[in-house]
Amino acid sequence: MSKLKDIEDFLQQVVNAFAAIVDYDINIDDKNDALVGTGKYKAGKYNLSGKGNITACLLSDDSKKDILVEDTVSSIFCEECPKKKFCFTKAAIVCSIMSSGEKVGAIGLLASNEEQRKRLVNNSSKLRLFLQNVANFISLALDERLMKQQMKFLAGKFEAVINSVHEGIIAVDEGGEITHINHSAKELLNIDSDWEGKHINTLFLDQKLDQVFKNMFEDNSNYFEKKIEYEMEDKRFTLLCNITLISDDDQNRGATISFRKLDEMKKLANKLVSAEESSTFNSIKGTSKEIVDIKRQIKKVAATESTILLRGESGTGKSMFARAIHEESDRSDGDFIEINCAAIPESLLETELFGYEEGAFTGAKKGGKPGKFELADKGTIFLDEIGDMPLHFQIKLLKIIESNKVQRVGGVESIDIDTRIIAATHQDLEEMVQKNSFRKDLFYRLNVIPIYIPPLREREADILLLLKFFLKKYTTELDKRIDRFTARAKEKLLNYSWPGNIRELENAIEFAVNMEAFNQITVDSLPKQIVDSKSQPEEEVDTIPTISELEKEAIIKALKKYGTSSKDKEKAAQALGISKSTLYRRINEYDISFLTKII
Repeated sequence: MSKLKDIEDFLQQVVNAFAAIVDYDINIDDKNDALVGTGKYKAGKYNLSGKGNITACLLSDDSKKDILVEDTVSSIFCEECPKKKFCFTKAAIVCSIMSSGEKVGAIGLLASNEEQRKRLVNNSSKLRLFLQNVANFISLALDERLMKQQMKFLAGKFEAVINSVHEGIIAVDEGGEITHINHSAKELLNIDSDWEGKHINTLFLDQKLDQVFKNMFEDNSNYFEKKIEYEMEDKRFTLLCNITLISDDDQNRGATISFRKLDEMKKLANKLVSAEESSTFNSIKGTSKEIVDIKRQIKKVAATESTILLRGESGTGKSMFARAIHEESDRSDGDFIEINCAAIPESLLETELFGYEEGAFTGAKKGGKPGKFELADKGTIFLDEIGDMPLHFQIKLLKIIESNKVQRVGGVESIDIDTRIIAATHQDLEEMVQKNSFRKDLFYRLNVIPIYIPPLREREADILLLLKFFLKKYTTELDKRIDRFTARAKEKLLNYSWPGNIRELENAIEFAVNMEAFNQITVDSLPKQIVDSKSQPEEEVDTIPTISELEKEAIIKALKKYGTSSKDKEKAAQALGISKSTLYRRINEYDISFLTKII
């Protein structure tokens, strides 16, 4: 067992505490394995160790204490990494961890999106110093385990980093006394530095946070989320707090509290949930029979490997259904790769789908580039607007479907792929086949399991549900206090034909919430095309059948079921609850003797 593995629990506490402060994920690896981490790197789900990657480069070079990778796509430290094509790390600072003069592992500060990458590069000097101090702290802990002294030492070194964080940060010692408050916390709470040294309960009245820390320690819980009602002079609002407990040698050493206003978190959460939940069946809004039947049908086929063709008008949510199929399938751990065949220029379509080798054309990247089919290996590829794919290119796609192999542009070897295909279109492919604008053989390859998603106008039961859903979404996102529609506005929305389907409905509600100045959506705040639209004509009321008509229909059904022979008519009469002679009389009265000729 490695030296770092011996203190794995302690290392997890360290990365949890510091990650809350710097707003980056932190990962610690030894020479062979991932040990601990936060966020996407938690519990060793992903690491920077192994042959050919950043940690390997650092640990193999005695002259380097740390490495800054500003962009993993172009960095020389990532060129030979076997995980490069699947890596979600955008940039990193990796610092070696020493013990007795030997490199025993590395700690990484990791950016997993473009915004984090830019901040990491811009603040690299401070962050390198911060990470070196954390690495030194861990190195000392390996040999001395003097956490408390090192925490105080580190506090002064990364104070500038703490104060650059957008979240409010408060640090307390084991007694609950405030040891540090960053600039964001002071501004958010409207306080000054005089609060340092005071007990945390005097700042957050009636919250008894010291008891929270005690309960966390007793329950062996290092992380806790809590809503706190904050009141100071004329300020009153709700905070969403994350509390991280720091302990060592079975003793409580203090805690860090990071927080934001709940209203701000709701806005952020709404955006994230909209993106993430769009991949699940439960988030597909609709209770109409049509949508319920489609969900039931898709759940049956999601677990299979069969190709699916989604049909329906633009805006009906075909992309959402495709992603939901992927998430419900056995391929959910693989990637879902989406490509819009209508949005990519024909000249780029081949390289996008199949990739290219180094030197395939002027400007080709060094090492080449994998195509969408390669990236979707072990996952799902979604070919949206398949009807817009050029005819000559359809032949190449058909070949890939039949062989499960792809050849990069400029390449000579075929690459095996294992990917499920979901295609979608709003066009009439059968008509296109008749006009020779879509290949018949490709159509039959794609049309294994056809699923038709009806337009919104054919499932009116879902319109009201969607109106309420999008109203809640955009009032939260835009911080508006709107909770309903007026009767006239609702009537207009329900009677509109929605040619753009769900996409148009969502846009209409976002527009209305932006325009509305009061607490309810009125007709005046609706888009012009909805206001000017005429109401759909009311359906004619069905004529109520007479008793005689009902009796005639019942006799016809009975004769069709039992037959028209003498014995069959006797059975039919018994089923109808009438005598045989009455049945014969009714047959003559209703002139339905013709049944004897057609049954």
